[in-house]
Formats: sequence, C-alpha cells, structure tokens
Amino acid sequence: MTPTQRRWLALTLFASLCMNTVGLRWGLPNGNATWATDALRPLVPMGVVKRAFLDEHWNSGWFMKYPLGHPLVVAGAEAPYVAWLRLSGEFHKPSGTYPFGFRHPERSLAMLDSIARCVSVLMGVGLVALAFATGARLFGVTAGLWAAALVTGCYPIVFYAHTTNVDVPMLFWAAVSVWGVLVAAQEDSVAAAALTGASMAMALCTKEQSLGVVAMMPLLWWIERRASQVRRRRGVLRHAVAAAVAFFIVLGIAGNALWNPSGLSNRWRYLAGVLPEAIRAKYFPYQSMIQVPKVTTLGGELQHVVKVFGVAAAGVTLPVFAVCVAGALWALGRRPRQAMVLGLLLLGYYVLSSRALVLVPVRYTMPMMYVFLLFGGAAIGAFANAADRGRRTRAHSVAATALAVVVVIAWLPGIEVDNLLVHDPRYKAETWLRKHVPQTTRIETYQPVTYLPRFSPGAPVTQVPMADRSIAKFQQRQPDLVIMTSGGRAGLSGRYRRDWTPGSSIMVESGSAAEFFDALRNERLGYQVVQRFHTPTYWITPRINSLDPEITIYARQAQVTP
Repeated sequence: MTPTQRRWLALTLFASLCMNTVGLRWGLPNGNATWATDALRPLVPMGVVKRAFLDEHWNSGWFMKYPLGHPLVVAGAEAPYVAWLRLSGEFHKPSGTYPFGFRHPERSLAMLDSIARCVSVLMGVGLVALAFATGARLFGVTAGLWAAALVTGCYPIVFYAHTTNVDVPMLFWAAVSVWGVLVAAQEDSVAAAALTGASMAMALCTKEQSLGVVAMMPLLWWIERRASQVRRRRGVLRHAVAAAVAFFIVLGIAGNALWNPSGLSNRWRYLAGVLPEAIRAKYFPYQSMIQVPKVTTLGGELQHVVKVFGVAAAGVTLPVFAVCVAGALWALGRRPRQAMVLGLLLLGYYVLSSRALVLVPVRYTMPMMYVFLLFGGAAIGAFANAADRGRRTRAHSVAATALAVVVVIAWLPGIEVDNLLVHDPRYKAETWLRKHVPQTTRIETYQPVTYLPRFSPGAPVTQVPMADRSIAKFQQRQPDLVIMTSGGRAGLSGRYRRDWTPGSSIMVESGSAAEFFDALRNERLGYQVVQRFHTPTYWITPRINSLDPEITIYARQAQVTP
C-alpha cells in the first residue's frame, strides 16, 4: 500500500466520520423516546442489563425484542456516564416512570442516547474500513479503496449510523467475520479464526438476521484455504477449535446462554414460529412475522427475489447499482473465486435471512447492499488500474474526471441524508406550533410518537385509540388541531395482527377508521389543512419511514388560524 493510498483511505474514513456525525442529535432531547423506528430507546440498554442479570432468576426463559448483544455493548459505553450521574446525585432513586430518577431528565436521557448513537457512528466508520480491508484482500488495494468510498455514501448505512437501531452493529460484526475468515484462511492465522468465531456470535447476538452471512463462514474458509499456499490438515482443527471456543464464550456472555439458556432457546423458537403460545404471550405481545415457505412456485420465488434485490438496489441508488452489476460481471470473468465468495454471501443471506420475511424494509437488505458495493469497488478498481497503465495524458484526464464523478454520485445520497436530518420537517412543525398555537390548544394524533413532532410537557395532546377513530366519535370530541404524518401510515386504520400466522394478513383493518381518515383528508368534517411541512429531496427517495416524514396540520374551518 503506497503513501498516497494511505492518505486516500484516511480521507475516506474522515469523510465517513463526518457524514455519520452531522445531525447526530437529530430529534433530541425527546425524553425516553426516539424518532427512529425500532431503535433502542435511551433507557433500554440499562434496563435490559438490569433485568437480564439482576431481576431474572436462573434459566427463567425471558427474552426481549432483540438479543442482548448490542444493549450490552451500549451499556458498557454508557457505564462511565451513568457512574458519574450516580456519584454527582444527578441520578438517584431510579424508577420506571418519568423522570426515572434523573434530576435533569431531558439532558441526561439525551446524553445517554447520544452515547449510544456514537457507538453506531464508530461501527459505521468501521464498516468503511472493513470494506477496504475485505475488498483489498479479494480484488486488490485499489478496489478496496473504492469499495470503502462507495460504502461511505450508502444512504441507509449513513442514516442508521445516526441511530440506535441494531442494523448497523449487526452488519459491522458480520463484516468483521467475513474479513476474519479471509485472513484466517489466507494467512493460516489462528487468532483471525478466533476473531471470526467471536464476531459470528456477536452478529447473532445483535440480530439473528445475520444468520445468512454467519452460516457461510465455514464454506468461505474452505474456498480461500484451497486457494492458499498453506494446506496443513492440522491447521484445520486448530482453526475450528479456536473459532468454536471464541464463538461459545461470546454466546455465553452476549447471548446470556450461561445464565438464561432457556431465554436464548425461546428467542430462536419464537423466530421460527414454534414457541408455545403460553410462553410467547408471557414475554411478547404478538407472533414473529417470519414466514418460512414450505412450498413455493418458481414464479413466487422469482417475485420475492425481485422484491428483495430491488429494495437493496434502490438502497445503493440505481447509478451505483449499475456499477456494482458491472463489477459482478467483471469478477465472474476475471476473478471467479472472489466472485464466488461474494455470491455465496448474497445467496446465504437471501435464503436464510430474507426469504422468510413478510416485510422487507430497506434496513433488512443492508448486508446485500454491502456485498453489492464490494463488487462495485472491484469494477471501479479495475477501471482505475487500467487507466493508470495507459500512456496517454488525455486518457488519464478523462479517467480521473470519470472517477471524480463516481465519488460525487456515491456520496450525494449520504450528504442528502444529513441534510434531511438537520432540516427534519418536525423541527419546522415544532417552531410553527410554538409560535402560533396556545398551550391550551387540544391536539389529536393517531400515530406513534416516533413519527410526530415533539410537544411541550403538559400540552393537551391525545393519541386516539383505534376504537375511537370514527366520524361520530371525532365529531363528539371536536379537537382544535389534528396532526398527521406520512410516517407510520399502516397504523392509521389498522394494527398489526397479534395472532398472526403464516399465510394470513398481517393487518387488522378498521372500516370506520378508514372512512374517518378519508373524510378528514377530503375536508368533509369541517377541518381543513392549515400547514404542511416537508423537506424536498433532490437525489434520493428515502425508503425509511422515520426519515423526512411530511407533517400535516388540520384545524376547524371556522377557527381563525395564522
């Protein structure tokens, strides 16, 4: 690796750090809530650690929405700050209700969330470094540098590096395991084998959706080992033992298998849909929405393949995806073994992690995007190397211009995400409400607080339950304002079916609620739109509900509204 290449890598990592930290305090302070769908709330890491290791008895069977791995990592990062809060008297007599024992709850909760987000930031930058390291091992240093550049601007990775969702951490540990298995096989490194086993366990203990990547590690090791110069039979056993020991040590701690093995078993049975109803109802309000197809048609399979890969392609943006396809084709012709490695990761993730999904949000496909971008780095690296070997100055200039354009195209989506975070429409709505709406104004909402503006403490804001969402009951209540958001639309006139079973509809719809919202939107209830807040996008159309939701405010037509 040349000094120039080292400087480019450092610049790329710095750009990733900047991109992942601009707007990092998005939606803060916000009590013990968050603007990111399915993110860990500020008190979750501490609460999970306390319950898992202090409140639950031996082998209790308890489990939660996500595995314990990432909450443990975050709790470790937060521990010094929590210790300072306790010693300074800022956190005393902990309780389960606001202000939770904090002397200054908004400030303390915002800091806890910021620390948790910083963990995601570092893992997001780590993904860029691992893209370089993995791409360099597969296709050369130049390809690694370009893979890192492409990952830097991938907008779903940039967004989730700003949040406390577990998806970037899961991808980080999965990427560590891929890099580790390449090093172990190519260099006969027992330490790398142990790292691979530990990171495989951490990936699964962060989110079981990583199974599709983790399960491919032995096969990847075998492929790379056959191509390496070292083929000692004794080394196979040493690598397997090191990886297995590290795997089970981490699983015992991060998966809490030592203290609560039944809880770990219950989580996997819950995800597989075979957990007895009595146990499931004790710990979780609804069945896991994973549908493992037992019988499928070729047409149905192809339809799901197009759906999943289409979401992933849109996540990297179509221009970048075109480069990735070119890289895959180039690798198949010039580097078939390396193409097989990445192809197996895609295949494993689809078959074991994506095929059973009923819903396919963009974050569920980020591991596929990551593999796409490694192929993209290979394509651009091959082009850049060919340009370097050319002798004509003009050709060099054209190639340099083309590569500069690629960087701009690759980084614009991430930059636009930062712009959407900084100029979130909810900020505009909050400013308008403070300026024009008295504190006594009665406001109705219907969607989770995740998608709504923050309201002043004590403001008369009512979240109307599904049973009361009808024209007749609305006319009885006659609120002053109604606030709706484009995020979380699925919950307006329906709710997720708690007794869901594979093959059935995932939503229970309310006809009266659907009729009510249709009448409200068409201004047939005596209410009209007085404000809409939205931040325009120029390069991407985000497929993330939490990002850039349009806020619509309705008021009574007879009411004088600024």
